[in-house]
Amino acid sequence: MKPPGQAIRSAALAGTLGACLLAAASALDRTGWVRGRAEGEPPSALSLGACPALICSATIDVGLSKSHRADLALVVAVAAAVLAVTSLTVQLLRSIRRRRRVEVDVRLGLPIYPQGGGSWGLFIEAVNHTDCPVRWVSAALELADGRRLYLMRHPPGGELPAVLESHNSHQTWTPIGELEQAGLDMSERVVAMAKLDTGEIVLSPRRRLVSRSSKRRWRRR
Repeated sequence: MKPPGQAIRSAALAGTLGACLLAAASALDRTGWVRGRAEGEPPSALSLGACPALICSATIDVGLSKSHRADLALVVAVAAAVLAVTSLTVQLLRSIRRRRRVEVDVRLGLPIYPQGGGSWGLFIEAVNHTDCPVRWVSAALELADGRRLYLMRHPPGGELPAVLESHNSHQTWTPIGELEQAGLDMSERVVAMAKLDTGEIVLSPRRRLVSRSSKRRWRRR
């Protein structure tokens, strides 16, 4: 048998728990979370005589918990399915778009020749993602001020015009010193341009060849 103090505390705790459950059930009933009530039917009132039996049997607690979990699980499942379908769709569209075009990139590089030597150069590379060969006829560089520098001298291995086979690439380059003498600032954003025999001009993303801090170190070489 429990001591009188413990019995009083247990009774008070049970009373508080019962009041909380009744308040939760009433609130959920008003918002429509309690299932089994017809559309537009006024909220049902719980009588005090029925409260002890419902609380002791845990009918309210278990029923509401299962309903809430089921609804929450449904929302999470639907959201996950929507995100998965969206991700797959975006990847598919990117893949299709990538297979139907030619991409161009520009970067600094150091050409390697069989006889050795070679100085830093600006490389322009074109990648053919289409299913048909394309013919690359000329290359140019657009500076930040809008001027264009055309790459007229093409070293061995970087000749233009050139045919890019399906899913293959080709690159050409020019010594960076020659381009700087023509007005290139490597710390400014530039765009590489590749002209195809169809007349289409494919542009690279606009980018800096070196950062401003790297440019100072580059000058000291």
